[in-house]
Amino acid sequence: MTFTRRLFVFIARGAVVWCVAQAGSLFCFFTYELIGQYVYLPFYWLAMWPNLLVQPFYPKELPSWLQGLGWPISCFISLIGWLVLSVLLALIAHGALLFQRRGAV
Repeated sequence: MTFTRRLFVFIARGAVVWCVAQAGSLFCFFTYELIGQYVYLPFYWLAMWPNLLVQPFYPKELPSWLQGLGWPISCFISLIGWLVLSVLLALIAHGALLFQRRGAV
């Protein structure tokens, strides 16, 4: 498999995981009293771990004109985090396979 194909596959998988995490998080938000309170935590951590990494760089309070964009910004940061993780995993997998092919195991 070429590196470009492997990179595309890993990025597609990362985007799918991000979509599932965001959909699960929204599902739990809207059904909190029935089902959401029992399955909320895994979806929350899957969806929001990139936000926790960049939170020290956030301002303590968003400006008033930016208050309404807090959730879309959070989703965008989460997507970028999942895509960066996917690229790193693709690089590691590609490097490991090249290392194995050369017989240097």
